[in-house]
Amino acid sequence: MKGKILNVEKARFDKMLSSQEIGTMITALGTGIGRDDFDISKLRYHKVVIMTDADVDGSHILTLLLTFFYRQMPEVIERGHLYIAQPPLYRVTRGKKSRYIANDDELFEFLLEHGSEGKEYFSSSSVKAMSGDRLHTTIRSINRLQRLQNRLSQRIDATVLKFLVESGKTTIKMMRHSDLLEERMQALSGAFDLATRADETLTWKIMENAEDGSFWVQFQRRDHGRVMLSRLDKDLVGTAEFAEAQKLCASMQNLVDSGAVLKHGEKVWQISHFDDLAATIESEGRRGLNIQRYKGLGEMDPEQLWETTMDPKVRTFLRVTLEDVVNADEAFSTLMGDAVEPRRKFIQDNALKVRNLDV
Repeated sequence: MKGKILNVEKARFDKMLSSQEIGTMITALGTGIGRDDFDISKLRYHKVVIMTDADVDGSHILTLLLTFFYRQMPEVIERGHLYIAQPPLYRVTRGKKSRYIANDDELFEFLLEHGSEGKEYFSSSSVKAMSGDRLHTTIRSINRLQRLQNRLSQRIDATVLKFLVESGKTTIKMMRHSDLLEERMQALSGAFDLATRADETLTWKIMENAEDGSFWVQFQRRDHGRVMLSRLDKDLVGTAEFAEAQKLCASMQNLVDSGAVLKHGEKVWQISHFDDLAATIESEGRRGLNIQRYKGLGEMDPEQLWETTMDPKVRTFLRVTLEDVVNADEAFSTLMGDAVEPRRKFIQDNALKVRNLDV
C-alpha cells in the first residue's frame, strides 16, 4: 500500500473500510497518499466518482470516503476531480412502464401527483372545493406535520404527543407556571379520555425543576397492559420543531369538519381527520403500482445501473467542494473521535433532525 496513514486514523477507517479496500482505491488512483508521497500529476482519471447505496448506510460510507479524501488527498477535491453519483432508491412500475425515483421526497411527490389526480376535497367550512395545487399544498403540510411528530416522538410518547398538539397550544410560559401547566394538562386529559378506549389510560404528574424553577410533566400511559413513560419539559416545548408542529396542526384542524369528504367522480371518501385525507391520497397514488426499494446497488441488474446512474446522457454527478468535505470531516471527527462530550452534544442537538433511520 502506497503512502502512509496515521495509525489512529487508519484504525478508525479500518473499522468500516478494510486496508485492502483502501489500498486498492489508492492504487487505482495512482497518486500515492499523504503529504510526502502524494502527486496529483499522477492521477489516472479526470473524474473520480464515489457511488454508494442510496440508503442510510450508503450515506455513512459516503461520509467516511469524503473524510478520507479531505484528509489524505485534498488536492483531488481542490481541483474539482471528486464527484458523487446519484443512484435511485426506488423503481416504480405501472403496467409495462417503469420510472426510477431518487429518494423518499421524490416518491412522496410522485404519489401525491397521481393520488390527487381528478380529486376534490369538500368541507362545510369552505365555499369552494379544494383541488389541484391547493390540495397538493395541504397534503404537503400534513406530511410535514407527520414527519415532525415522528422526530419529536423520539423524546416523548407518540400518542401523548399527538393529543398534546391536537388539544391546544403549549407554551414556554406554561412551563414556568404550575397553575397554567395544570390547566393545560387537564385539557389534554379530557381530549384523551374522549378519544380512547376505556382500558387505555393516561396519568400525569407535574414536577418542579429545582435548578431553574421551571416545571415538567411526567406521563404514564397504559395500553393493553403495557406502560409507557415519557416527559414534557421546557427544552422540548422550546424547540422550533414543536412550535412548527403546533402551528401546522391548528391550521390542518381548521380544514376538517363533520361533513368533510374527498370525491373522485362518483366515489366518495369520508374524512374525519386530516390524517385520513393524506392517507387516502397516498393509497390512491399507490393503486396499481409496484414499488421496488433498492437496499443496495447490488440489487440492480448491470443494465439498470447503467441506465440510471452511469449513462452520461441521463446520469447526475455532484461535484464535491471543500465545504462539503469540511462538514463531513467535522461529523466524522465528532461521532468517531475519542472525546465523549462533543459526541453526546451532537446527538442531543440533532436527534430531532433525523429523517431516515434504519433500525
